[in-house]
Amino acid sequence: MAGSQSWRAIKVKLDRYQMDTASNAANRYMTNDEEKIYQSLGRLKSVSRVAGRLLRVLFYIYIVAILVICAAMFLWIVSLDYSIGDILSTIQRFLPNLIMVAIVTLLFRLFIRVFEDMSRGESPFSDIQSLRWKTVGWLLLGKMLFELMISFAPFSIESVGDMFVGLSVQPIIVNVDVASVLWAIVSFCLSYVFKYGALLQRLSDETL
Repeated sequence: MAGSQSWRAIKVKLDRYQMDTASNAANRYMTNDEEKIYQSLGRLKSVSRVAGRLLRVLFYIYIVAILVICAAMFLWIVSLDYSIGDILSTIQRFLPNLIMVAIVTLLFRLFIRVFEDMSRGESPFSDIQSLRWKTVGWLLLGKMLFELMISFAPFSIESVGDMFVGLSVQPIIVNVDVASVLWAIVSFCLSYVFKYGALLQRLSDETL
């Protein structure tokens, strides 16, 4: 990517520097500014590597939990000897839960890719990272709007702790997920910051 050429050029110098750190000759490979960038890059890679692995573990646990719940629901439905119509009606009732699972899954995947790219030494200031954060913002807004729409329906999502388990008829109560709105705003801001950084990086490359 054009916007990360100078970043990659510094990485080449940093790799040479790492192989020759025992020698004073290593100092000729980089300026003071580049050495500071190297140190920042090293810390960024370390933190991103840990965050990426932690998110991937949590993602696998989440997927396994969802599969176990789906299997338990399937066995429960089969044990009740439902007709095809009853089965389709039950699936329709749980459709909002499935949509929420899909949104959370996409959020997990986006966050994992953000940190995995940075753990490989890729510049965080790139168009793809900006696009990912913007996508996170839209997903969070979509999640909030979907929950708001459900609150107007003649049913509500029943839950045990943080796990949605079913639907029941309730009085209409309007719920607004303020946390999702705030995180969406933060995600959009980060998207514009990374876009601005990518533009500055591209301008720097063209100047060089």
